[in-house]
Amino acid sequence: MKGNILQGKGQAYLLLLATFFIWGSIYVASKYAMETMQPVTIAAGRYIVAFAVMVPLKRSHLRVKIDRADWKYLFIIGGLGYYLMTVVNIFGVQLAGASTAALINSLNPVSISIFAAIFLHERIGMRKILCILLSVLGALVISSGASGSGEIAGVLLSLLAIVLWGLASVSMRKLTTKYGAMTVTLYGIIISLLFYIPSAVADIALNGGFQCSLGSGLAVLYMGIFGTGVAGYFWTKALSLLEASVCSLFYPLQAMFSAILGALLLNEQFRPTFYIGTVIIAVSVIINCSAQLNLGKIPRLPEE
Repeated sequence: MKGNILQGKGQAYLLLLATFFIWGSIYVASKYAMETMQPVTIAAGRYIVAFAVMVPLKRSHLRVKIDRADWKYLFIIGGLGYYLMTVVNIFGVQLAGASTAALINSLNPVSISIFAAIFLHERIGMRKILCILLSVLGALVISSGASGSGEIAGVLLSLLAIVLWGLASVSMRKLTTKYGAMTVTLYGIIISLLFYIPSAVADIALNGGFQCSLGSGLAVLYMGIFGTGVAGYFWTKALSLLEASVCSLFYPLQAMFSAILGALLLNEQFRPTFYIGTVIIAVSVIINCSAQLNLGKIPRLPEE
């Protein structure tokens, strides 16, 4: 039994590393997509691509019967998490700037841990609190090397985004005790399209029509297949294997991966504070992982 527990946790850690690497790369892909496309249209395109690719391949997961009481959680995931959080975050980044938004984004472990304690009754011990503080400190140090100041509206929108994602993440954790991670992911994507499609139509009309270069199109395809479909499934699957508050402690890796990829692919520069922040984040992740290897058993979950 203990071997299965360690195997499950090891799988979850790999999924989380892959998730935040992919999500970190989204910032680079967005640079290319925004050359010709509007932000809301890009976000809608991500989920349309994810739907077009994933549903034909994983159609059997949509035959799972969903209890009536669980639909509200799916609408929280698809409506508040996949749709509203993404749109709000886009405008938060535009108004506050990428560095400020990235710093606020590092508060996701705090938001998710609080909601997990309230709604899932997860315990927040001193070790988790230490990991949260180290994660936020690492992201703060990394962001301190950036220039620019954010407007109040952008800051408030970025804060709203982490609240929305916290609610969506604990809903994912709750549903994955009954349904497979792929089932939850697919239904969430489908529900998000109920909001994305009319938003994209309005966005295109307000901006004088649809424009898309080859580079922008390829970027949206990448964000849809990997950033939305693959990473969305990985995140949901990890939530089925570990507590939501534990998964959230990996969130600062997203900013770290984003900075590394930005330097390699976009020739962006980062200061020595980046290396200091990276070490702090790595310490928090190591403490978190080492603690989890000594915890109790993981509940049996639906097969994918």
